Amino acid sequence: WDGVSHRVARWQDQSAAENDAYNDVAGNHKLPVWTAAVVNGDMPAVTFGDSATLRFVGSGFAGGDYTIVAVAAFNVNEDYGFPFLGGITRMPDRMLRAGFQARQDPLLDPYLFGFDHFGPGLSTDRVPYPDQFHLYTLVFSQSRGMSLYIDGLLAASDRTLVTPLLDFLGARLGNVDDVPDASVTIAELMAFRVALTDAQRGYLEDALMRKYKC
Repeated sequence: WDGVSHRVARWQDQSAAENDAYNDVAGNHKLPVWTAAVVNGDMPAVTFGDSATLRFVGSGFAGGDYTIVAVAAFNVNEDYGFPFLGGITRMPDRMLRAGFQARQDPLLDPYLFGFDHFGPGLSTDRVPYPDQFHLYTLVFSQSRGMSLYIDGLLAASDRTLVTPLLDFLGARLGNVDDVPDASVTIAELMAFRVALTDAQRGYLEDALMRKYKC
């Protein structure tokens, strides 16, 4: 953050990996906006609107388990859906993708949130109000498959989805598909190179849900 415009050029990685997310200048994308007092009146967050993304590099998820935890609210364009996390390599088992899917009939079809490796994956309709802050937990395990939790509750799982990412050169965070009239506001984002156990996940989710009142 430059301290003046509330435009965010880098999201610092607080782990030892120092894998910061930075402005995607090569893609000529707009800078996301740091927003004050957006969660419960006093928690800051970052809003990614039209064409706004940050990009991070690395191969930490390749060939192994992982867990991603996000506290986020979405303004979804129903015609396009809204992936908020998308890999750089658009090939099966080489791209991590997560977010909302397009709705064929906005009046009848539910909102579907899910994640995959640019192939078979999970989705759930247990997010009736995407514009409210929810806690999203994505877990991948080569022994237990994929699991998706919404606000601490299991929403979908499939023990057969055990193929790891074959490579992971990095990803973009935000409006990764340049969806018009759509945005995501992220209050907190965590990533682990392991599949958290139920006890670990429950402890973390409980702390975040109390913090953000999800």
